[in-house]
Amino acid sequence: MVHCVTQQQPLPANSIGVAEPSQEINLGEVLQVLDLRGRRVKSPEKGMMYLWVYSSGRVIKRLME
Repeated sequence: MVHCVTQQQPLPANSIGVAEPSQEINLGEVLQVLDLRGRRVKSPEKGMMYLWVYSSGRVIKRLME
């Protein structure tokens, strides 16, 4: 019951993780930065989590440093 009440559900295999990409992967250039609601961000704030969309088609969730 605690599992349902706290809405802790397992992540699907294709979910976006917060792990940094491997240096071996060529991501290409950053096409856009989105907030977690999918809105385009012009000036990302340091310490905030964003979705980074790359020309390779990869989307990575990571902090702005």
